[in-house]
Amino acid sequence: MMREPGDVVDVPDAADIGDPIDIDVGLVFRLDYERGAIERVNDAVTDDVATVTALSSRLIPEIKIGMFHDLAAIVRLPILLSATRTIESSGQAQTVTVGDDQLFSVPFRSPERSGIENLTLGLAWGISNQARNAALPSITVSAEVEIAVGDSMRACVDPPPD
Repeated sequence: MMREPGDVVDVPDAADIGDPIDIDVGLVFRLDYERGAIERVNDAVTDDVATVTALSSRLIPEIKIGMFHDLAAIVRLPILLSATRTIESSGQAQTVTVGDDQLFSVPFRSPERSGIENLTLGLAWGISNQARNAALPSITVSAEVEIAVGDSMRACVDPPPD
């Protein structure tokens, strides 16, 4: 068991003796939480304007198919289960302006978003594998491309203005 490469560098492969094809199927749940501050600098003094919070959850099905010796194709279809963004006032300004133009007022809440984010296609190549040759490290090179699916996100407020 200790001779097998870890998940990070493991590449499903085909054309091995006694193992003509490898297919790995996986499902990942990912939860991202981000929090930050919007600050304004006036004459070398930093003022807190607002706090930004973003929470998103994704379900990511993945298929890795061994195509040749240490060469695999990767397909992922990330599904955004929920994504929300909020901006809360830091107690000072209720609107954020630039010059005379109002950018937005706080508190600000975007609508909850969900759906398929993109289609990810990629290749992974295991240059060397320590399970095959103990003198070499496990090295993997991979490349992926994300193809957009659906409409682009647009800035909007929840509930929408009249």
